[in-house]
Formats: sequence, structure tokens, C-alpha cells
Amino acid sequence: MVIVLLLSIPANAWFLDRGLESTVNKMKTLFQQRKLMTLYDEHVDPEFKSDIHRLIIKMKKDTKNGHRIARRIGFDHYRDFKKADPHTVVSHFFDTMLHPPQKKPPGIDNESYLRLALALSLLFSYLDEDMKIADKRIDRKNAEVIYKGKGFTMAVCYVYRKGNWCQSDDRHCRKK
Repeated sequence: MVIVLLLSIPANAWFLDRGLESTVNKMKTLFQQRKLMTLYDEHVDPEFKSDIHRLIIKMKKDTKNGHRIARRIGFDHYRDFKKADPHTVVSHFFDTMLHPPQKKPPGIDNESYLRLALALSLLFSYLDEDMKIADKRIDRKNAEVIYKGKGFTMAVCYVYRKGNWCQSDDRHCRKK
């Protein structure tokens, strides 16, 4: 009866994280190797990816700033950007983050582009070497891990799907 009680309360998370710590360590290794697309493909929740893809589709509808957006994220031609699937656009964003232009390009006035750039810039920022785990709350299907470092605090949510932990947005974190 004691075992059942211990397994039913969130406190068991510190001892029985179902591989979350191992997953985070794998993610840190991929981040250090700068394999951002592998991180995205293997460790981001499909629901979260769907939200990102919707932002990309909305961003691509901007004909006024479309050419500048295409150039900014590394497409040679606007038509290539328009034809690209969301996965390819995310790949271009990550490549641009890893290899930024020498000269700072002018700003782009597109809400979807700005939201996407912010989301993808912060997506794996907690995996930086200077960020340390300060707290974690884990239950059977969801986890919230608090990272601190560089004067920055970040809560990262994970969801347990098909035997693996995936990074998600706050819809899967427990609300206080």
C-alpha cells in the first residue's frame, strides 16, 4: 500500500523520472554538437511543432515582406521560400542562427516572423552550458523543469508520449 501511495504522488518524480534526465542529457549533447534540426525532429512535441508550422504558413502569406524574410532566413529566391515546407523553413532558421550574417539586416515588420524567430531562438536556449536545473516537477505525463543561469530563469515543459519525453509549450505544464 505504501508503494502505491508513493507512486501516485508527484514527489516520486525526483526518483522515478521515467528517463527525463537521460533525455535532457541527450538533448544537451545534440545542442553542444549544434544539431538543432535533430533536436527539433526528435525531441519537440508534435503539437508544439504544429503551432510552429501554423506560424510559418501565416508568415509566408506576407507578400509585402516575403522577399526580405526569404533572404533573412537563407533562401536564395523568394519562390523557394514560398514552395518550402515548414520543416525546411525551420531548418533555414536554425542554419541562420548557427551562421548569422556578417552585417545586421534591416528589421522585418511581420508579427508571425517575429514570434517564430523568438520561439525558435529560445526553444533550446536552456541547454546552454551555463544553464542549470533549479527545480523540477514531474508527474506521469508532464514535467516542468526550471533552469537558471546567466541571470535568466526559464521554465521548460515536457510531455511523455509513446515512451519518450518531448519538449512542449506550457499547455502541458501543471498550472498553479
